[in-house]
Amino acid sequence: MSKSGDIYTVHEKTDAAEPSDRIVLVREGFAFWAFVLTIFWLVAHQCWRMALGYLIFMVAMDRAAAHLGLSPLAVGALQLGMQFWLGCVAHDAQRAMLARKGYREIEVVCAESALLAERRFFDRQLAQA
Repeated sequence: MSKSGDIYTVHEKTDAAEPSDRIVLVREGFAFWAFVLTIFWLVAHQCWRMALGYLIFMVAMDRAAAHLGLSPLAVGALQLGMQFWLGCVAHDAQRAMLARKGYREIEVVCAESALLAERRFFDRQLAQA
C-alpha cells in the first residue's frame, strides 16, 4: 500500500527581494508541531497575530481559572483543547500571514514530501514555458 501524499498550496510573491523567497509551499492538514510546540511554531512561521492572541488567551484563561477556582485538570484540558484547535488551523494562519505579506496562492500540488511537491511544481512550470 503506497502513501498517496500530502496536499500543498503554492504561494508566490513576484516582487520578492530574494529569488528563494518568491515561492512558499504550505502543507494542508493538521500541524503536529504547532500542536506540540504552539508558541514556538507560531513565532518560527511569523504568525505574530496568532502568537499574540495565544498568549493573551493563556493569560486570560489562567486569571479566569484562578478567579473561578478551576482545578488544574480543567485548566490543562482547556489548554490542550486550545493547542489542538491551533494545530488544526495553523496552516491556515500561515496562509493568511503570507497573504498579508503580498503572496498569492497560485497552485495546489500533491506529493509525498515538501521537497517533491516543490520539484513537481517547478517541473510543471518548466513544461508550461
